[in-house]
Amino acid sequence: MIPVSKALKMRIEELKTMRKPLWERFESNPTEIQLAAELRIIDDLIADCNEKRNLRVSQNGPNPDSAAVSVLWR
Repeated sequence: MIPVSKALKMRIEELKTMRKPLWERFESNPTEIQLAAELRIIDDLIADCNEKRNLRVSQNGPNPDSAAVSVLWR
């Protein structure tokens, strides 16, 4: 079984991988509202995962397996 912190980290990486090509397309076509909406959904999911990881850290105390991750874009 995968620890929750690792599962969240894997999910964040998966979402970031999905986000990158969408962002590149959006930079070329900033008027495409559908791309903006998809990016917003992915950003919200990443934020949710980060919030869950931070909550686990504050409840369990910091350790290398459950350290919080800051996600920066661009």
